[in-house]
Amino acid sequence: MTEADIALIREDLKFKRDGSLRVNTLRTTDSEALKSLAALGIHPVAFPNIDHAYTITRDEEYTIKGNPIFNSGRIYLQSISSQIPALCMDLSPGMNVLDACAAPGSKTSQIMALMNGSGHLDALEPSPVRFSKLERTIYMLKVPNTDAHKMRFQDFHAQNPDKIYDRILLDVPCSGEGRLDTLDGEAVTISLHKHQAERSFELLSLAVGHLSKNGRIVFSTCTMHPIENEEVVARFLELHPEFQMVTIDHAFVAHLDRCSLKERVAAKFPKEVLEKSLRIRPSRKLEGFYVAVLERKK
Repeated sequence: MTEADIALIREDLKFKRDGSLRVNTLRTTDSEALKSLAALGIHPVAFPNIDHAYTITRDEEYTIKGNPIFNSGRIYLQSISSQIPALCMDLSPGMNVLDACAAPGSKTSQIMALMNGSGHLDALEPSPVRFSKLERTIYMLKVPNTDAHKMRFQDFHAQNPDKIYDRILLDVPCSGEGRLDTLDGEAVTISLHKHQAERSFELLSLAVGHLSKNGRIVFSTCTMHPIENEEVVARFLELHPEFQMVTIDHAFVAHLDRCSLKERVAAKFPKEVLEKSLRIRPSRKLEGFYVAVLERKK
């Protein structure tokens, strides 16, 4: 990030990040959810150009957590940035989708909501603890047509080598530097960045064999480090010249706090990767996030 970006982040570190939520349209409507929240004295603010997404205060978030509207799955506490990857998948009802790093189920449930509850979704998570959270989210939010698998993508691939998907989400494990509460702690080592990057590249490479001819892969992380982001995507494109990046030009992009790489760092990466990556700067309203959209060349 540039020095200007870092200065803005340090200023935002002085404050707690605002809360946010997503109305679960598999269970209710925005009007009904907002009516229930208003009865609690909570008045969420709609985030521009993202349907069903709202910002709230931290105090309001605590109130919601103890209320039936949350426990019944009608609303889901999900950061605005976390909602971006699924919105970039260009989903349509009836699609076959893979969420390869699914827990705790935020994007899993959002994907099925974006498909109006139709189609099919395979959700993978190898960690027993995180898998339990995934199952709970699917149950609470009444997510239909979804199979949760307690396994790694590598093992799922070995057991289902011929499964093909219209869309694949790789919201990969990362160092988490996009979160304000981690940015204020000890620096993450370069060796950890490289370790996470290797894991991400392996998952991205596996996804190729499961993608339909006209399919789309969305790759995302909640870190700001280019080793885990641009470097992984650039390496993938070099080894898979049949793929290209897709420009993320949704209307909501204009309302995101974005950040750039330092000039000397940016010089290491292809122009396509720099121009078509979406880097969201950590701020009071947003977690830091990186998103890249990949498709086969027509």
